[in-house]
Amino acid sequence: MIVNNWLNFVFFLAVLESVVCLYSPNDNIVLDLTKENFASKVVGDPNLWLIEFYAPWCGHCQSLAPEWKKVSAKLKGLIKVAAVNVDEQKDIAAAFQIQGLPTIKLFPSELQQRQGGKQGEFTKRPLEYQGPRSANAIANWAVSQLPNLVKQVNSQNLEEFLQLDYPVKVILFTDKSEASPLYKAIATQFRYRGAFGLASSSDNELAAHFGVTTFPILFTVSTDGLLFYDGPLKSEEISSWLEPLLPVPQRPPIPEPPKQAREQPIERKPEVVELVDQKTLESKCPRGLCMLFFLDPLADPEEHTKFLEFLDTMSKKFVKESRILWVDVNKAPLFVSEFNLAFGYPQLVMLVPNKKAIVPYRGNFSEESLEEWLGLVLLGKGRPVRMDPLPKIDEPTDSAHSEKEEL
Repeated sequence: MIVNNWLNFVFFLAVLESVVCLYSPNDNIVLDLTKENFASKVVGDPNLWLIEFYAPWCGHCQSLAPEWKKVSAKLKGLIKVAAVNVDEQKDIAAAFQIQGLPTIKLFPSELQQRQGGKQGEFTKRPLEYQGPRSANAIANWAVSQLPNLVKQVNSQNLEEFLQLDYPVKVILFTDKSEASPLYKAIATQFRYRGAFGLASSSDNELAAHFGVTTFPILFTVSTDGLLFYDGPLKSEEISSWLEPLLPVPQRPPIPEPPKQAREQPIERKPEVVELVDQKTLESKCPRGLCMLFFLDPLADPEEHTKFLEFLDTMSKKFVKESRILWVDVNKAPLFVSEFNLAFGYPQLVMLVPNKKAIVPYRGNFSEESLEEWLGLVLLGKGRPVRMDPLPKIDEPTDSAHSEKEEL
């Protein structure tokens, strides 16, 4: 009896450990990101970073863990993969507004001036992954975000490439017409230290210029002449070869830890905007949340006027959370049809441009119902529908042409 109880206890501890420790250093996943080193490791690194924000007790996180390990293996040498335990790193989670778990964010290579910061203060604006939670889907999406910093080089533009403001240029001769993910990743890693070119093995004139006869072949061009690489075409080996060859320039200042990484809120004034063209949509709803009402002014002009007054009240109440937009369904039928709305008007969806998604509203148009729904959306519980790309509004109809057609 005592032995059985002991075995059960040992089994319980093993299960508990497997839940608490979703990842280990052997998984090739960066696990040591903290508030103190996030800026230097992630923001200060030109590589892309794909980060899962998780909690050990989260069932969905436990389900994702095996796939995340596969993601790390697939992206090795291309993109840095990390996992942040939000229970231990609450400051990082708060800085990037992590709400649902797990959340996957990709931190790009590009630095951007920090909004509201001093001149020369930079940060990165992450993209949130919204697709299937399979290793292949996640890895493919991440690879698609690699910037292409590789320039096509041929015998006609060679001199222009060599005049680029880098003391060392890197050229890969290959039979491929486009840069591979590996070459894109290497160019991204050294983006501040050298220019990267891709040359076609069929460009005989260019090949003869460099004395190249076998392909693929990688080499550097500098005032010291040509230096050819003779190792395997793998990320770690190529990076180790380039590291001492490419000079390190003065980099932009590293930002403060991520307590200031959160984007500054959009300053809004209460307004109800009619969407008349795509330019209005893009300028009034560049990011954040936007309530988009679909209205039919011709059905009952008096009711329409009253509803606009109601929206004006809502715009003042929700000015910090969401913009208020509306579209005349008679003027933009193609745009309206893209949303697969229920029968009758008014209808409402929440536009979420940065996630390329909408959240349909199902309910009555009272202040209480809209406030409750908006709260759910802000908490990430609004059941978003992916729309990539988001619909574009119809161009304004030429009224003279329309009247002529009606005759």
